Formats: sequence, C-alpha cells, structure tokens
Amino acid sequence: MIGKTAVGKAAKPAGGYLGGRFIRKEKLNDEKWVKLLEVDKPPEDGLFVLRKYVKNPKLMSQEASTTRRNMPIRTLARIVKAAVKNSPKTPSKPKAAPRAPVVSVESMKDWNEITEDEETEVLKLEDLKPNGTIAVIGAGISGLSTAWLLNRARPDVKIHVFDTNEKAGGKMLTSVSESRLFESGPRTLLPSHPGTTVLLKMLWQMGKGSQVYGVPKSAATNQKALIYNGKTVQLPRSLGGAASFLSSSPIMKGLLKSFVGEPFKMARDREIDDESVASFMSRRFSKDFVDRFLSALMRGIYAADVSKLSARSVARLNRLYYLERTEHMSVVGAALSGSLSYLNDYPNKVFPLLTDAMITPERSDPAVLPDISKYSLLGFKNGIQGMAQTIADDLATRKNVSLHFGVGVTSLAPGLDKVYLTLTDGSKLEADIVNSTVADQAMFTDAIKDKTKQLKGTTLAVVNVRTAEPIAKDWFGILIPKTEDARNPEHALGIIFDSSVRNAAVSIEDEQKVPAIEGSIMTVMMGGDLWKGELTPGEAEANAAATIRKYVGDFDQSNAEFNVRVWENGIPLYEVGHSALIHDIHQATAETYNNRVILTGMALGRGVGVSDCVIDSLTVALRFSEQRKLLHPEFFFGNHTTLSAPELYA
Repeated sequence: MIGKTAVGKAAKPAGGYLGGRFIRKEKLNDEKWVKLLEVDKPPEDGLFVLRKYVKNPKLMSQEASTTRRNMPIRTLARIVKAAVKNSPKTPSKPKAAPRAPVVSVESMKDWNEITEDEETEVLKLEDLKPNGTIAVIGAGISGLSTAWLLNRARPDVKIHVFDTNEKAGGKMLTSVSESRLFESGPRTLLPSHPGTTVLLKMLWQMGKGSQVYGVPKSAATNQKALIYNGKTVQLPRSLGGAASFLSSSPIMKGLLKSFVGEPFKMARDREIDDESVASFMSRRFSKDFVDRFLSALMRGIYAADVSKLSARSVARLNRLYYLERTEHMSVVGAALSGSLSYLNDYPNKVFPLLTDAMITPERSDPAVLPDISKYSLLGFKNGIQGMAQTIADDLATRKNVSLHFGVGVTSLAPGLDKVYLTLTDGSKLEADIVNSTVADQAMFTDAIKDKTKQLKGTTLAVVNVRTAEPIAKDWFGILIPKTEDARNPEHALGIIFDSSVRNAAVSIEDEQKVPAIEGSIMTVMMGGDLWKGELTPGEAEANAAATIRKYVGDFDQSNAEFNVRVWENGIPLYEVGHSALIHDIHQATAETYNNRVILTGMALGRGVGVSDCVIDSLTVALRFSEQRKLLHPEFFFGNHTTLSAPELYA
C-alpha cells in the first residue's frame, strides 16, 4: 500500500515497482492509475484458494520453504537464459542453464520477478505485440465488450469481430414496435455485480447513460412469488415480513428446523470435488427446502434440474460451496458473518477502478456513475439488444476495428506464432490471438471437438404475450418449483411481468419516470428440464395462455399478441463435473494453438449472466493491457486462471 504523508494523504510513488506492482513514471500524474496502487493487497486467505491446499493444508508451508530455497537457482536461470539469448550465435553448443522450478500460479507474487515467458506459461495465453491482430468470434455481449475494452486499452491492436448473424446481440434478442417491446433472452442486470458497473462505465464513456433505467428498491414491483400446492405464495420483502413468513407460511411447514440446525452440520469430505446443487443444499438444509425453493430459483436462471447442476459452478451458490470447502463454513454462518461480502469486496472495488484506467482517455476524468445501490435491477429503455447495438455502433467508428456481420469462422488452424482463420465468405485471416465466445465445434481441431461435444445445454421456449388490458400483477414474477411438476402439464418454469417492471422504472441518470406501457406484457418461460420433444409455436402459445389463466387470472387468448422463441440448447448446462470439463477444454485449446486462443462466453466462461460475461471480457482485455501490472500479481493471475484453469482451485 502507498505510504501516508504527515497530513494523511496518500504519498505518490516514484515510479517503477511498488509492492509487487509496476507503474511508469509518465503515469504518476494520472489519478486513474494511481488509485489502483492505493488499493490494499487482496485477502490472502479468501479469494483464490488452490485445491491442493484444501486437500493437504500442510502443503502451503512446505512449498513456501521450497520456494525460498530455490529462489537463487531460479534467478540464476533467468540471468543465464538472458545471456544466452543476447550472445552472438556460435557453432558450439552452449552449456545448459540451471533448471528453474516449474512456474505455477502461486509463485506469481511480484511483477519485478515475473518474465514474459513465465506469464505466458501460467496464463496459457501469449501477449499481443504492438500493432498485432486479434480475431473475436461472436458479437454477443462477450465479444463486443472484449473488443470495446481492448480497443480502448490498446488502440494499436487490429480487432476483427465475426458473427454469423446480421445484427449484434447474440442471445440478447429484443423485438420492438411502436406498441410493445419483447425480450426473448436476458433483460435486466443486478446492480451489485461488478460486471454491471463495468458495463455502465462503458456506456457512460460513450455518452449513452440515458439509455439505462432502474427499478427503485421501494417499488412494489420487486415482489416475487413461488407456487406451492397450486397456489401463489408471495416471498417476504422485509425483516418483519420474513418473521411472519417463516413462522406461518404453508410453504415453510417442516423447514424451520433445518434452518436452525444447519450451522451445526459437518462439511463434506475434502476429497469430493463437486456435487449437485440438490445434494449440497439437501445436506445443509433438507430435500423439501431444495424442492420448494431452490429448484424454482435454478429454473429461473438456468432452466435446469437442481439434481444435475454443479454446486461448484453455478452463480452465487458456488461461493457458499467454496466457503464450506475452504473454511468449513455453514450457509447460515456465511450469511450472518458477512463472508460472502468479504469475498466480493475486493473484486467489487478493483474492477471499476481498473476499467477507469483502461478506457478513460489520458488527461480526462473517469465517468462518475449515479448511485445504483438504490435500485433492485437495471434495464435498457430500447431493450437489451439495443444496448449491444450501441456498443457495436461505437466500435464501428473506432480506428483498427472491423465488424463482420453475416460472416462466420469455418476453421481455426494452429501455427507457431499465428492462428489461421477460414471464413464462411471464403476469405482467410491471420491473427496473433483469437478470442472465441461461441462453443462452435465445427471450427476447432478434432482434439478439441471431442471435448466440446460433451458440453450440454437446456432447451426452452420463451413466449412473450401482450394484452390491451392491464391484467399483469404488479410484481416482478412467479417461479414454479419441482413440487408442482405433477400439476404443471404446460411445463412452465415461470412468468415475468415485463410491463410492471417497466412501469416502475426511472432513468438512473435523472430519476425521471420511463414512459409507461399500456396494457400488459408478460413473458412465460417453459421447457428446460421439463422439455419433452418438439413444441410448435401454436402449442407454445396455448401452454402460455393456460399458465397465465392458472396463476394470473382471466385471459382471452384470441385478443392477445404472441411472440414465440424456442432456444435449442439455449442456456449452457453446468452439470456436476462442469469445471473439470471446462478446464480440459481450455488446456487442450492452449496446447493445440500454442497459447494463442482464449475461450469465453456463456458456455466456456464463468457464468451465464450478462454481467458474468463482461467480467470475463475484462479479464481477456486485461491480459493485453499495461494496466494489468497495477494489480497485485496474485489477484491478476488468480482472476485469469479461475477462467482458464478452474480445476486449480477449491
């Protein structure tokens, strides 16, 4: 941490290496860079605990001792290597340098001690040389945000973005007319996610902050509900409401005892690396809790069965699983102690500062965002695909950026220092680096195809419904858990009341109300783990209408407007063992393409949400930016390798 002066202000460094980090002297007057140096070191006992230390706690102290003993050998090896590299070539064979210890992620402590080769060895990704070329495959939020962030941090790099679709957005699909706005994919963002803040900073830098709306936490629309025994059960929104709900709601019958006893339950054997969400939470609470509550939540996010989803891989729950494995902490204990916040505090602080340093022009102040903590969710006035199009439109104006819509990639051929792309229009491209955000098996080599074939997804139908009459409840939505499967022939997963959300929204820029929607717009989701073969658009409409009648009220299907979208394998299925599969795919890709291809996106990254994808994009762009050395190396390498080598971690 930067030292303090007598008056209590942070003293500026003199340039060069500082506490394991690095800043050029020319950047000492750039507050955006210096602010990152003022951030304390990340907690050593929380963010990135290696699996081998969980299984053998004594190993950490043993390896630390070995590293200290081997440090002189490692330093000598670097000196000899540099001398050999710079010496004139002679016919005689040079003497072999002393062999350095194998470089590993836990040895990355000081940028002054890390060579370029070692950085590549740990990250499994080469750096982009000046004026290099990167090909980004996919123009959804992952590809667009990678291209945008990298262009701001490295304007010298030539960026090519390819997408088989004619428009930007990927699975962010919005249908807009004068009378309605239908979302067939994701639609809102969580304000608490650091990826949301990064995305907002991008939009503010483009001068497009007026597009964003928020739903105040006080709005009635924040009400959520579950179905239990065929009836709607509203979930509590306050501590007072929670007390009454826990003691008297029918859905809580028999569950209170499991909550009281959960802190006293033992952690699972450390040798077990993964289990299903159902197994994990049934162990900690009960099967009834999983079936009544958690199954509905997981269907709302992944459209999947909790008995198949991986506790190590699904969003938010994976943190609880991680705390049990590393700290033997209970779920209730994690909630009451603030441990989840503890794990999130450092990334939440660092990622926005890092974004400011990467994207803000020199001699300019970073964008100051409105306070988004007072909103429960955020959305976009012209739809979430409109937000993607805004990023694409801005990229189209940038030097060294080329957008190729309607053009896909048919093959990626490895070379020693290049990747050779063959495109659907018959042309070819040589790239120094490729970032693929789509899990398209056809373009990879056979070794990688064999692994990507194991990736699975859930198929679901998304049915948007518009009525002239305002029949939607003034809630966010309803989810339908496993307990209702026998009473759910429509195979519905839930209902979102889009018009209610929209009508409660205000611009986060000036807090003015967003224009209201007349009538009602609802979205019915169906299928997922309940999917049974083919579903025609007419059948989807009929099932959606029956679901609305059952849980909302009277509904005249003949006077409604429908929009049906079937997403085949639309949401990646993070099954038990998903982390190991993703690890193998990333490692095989790095080996095949000589550390020149990096994989991200919903299927190959760390999450299925828009904000998850943005953080992965920031991680990729950061690899090629000078600003990475403003971070403590242990955080930089830990953050990157949880993406590319997740099996290293607990």
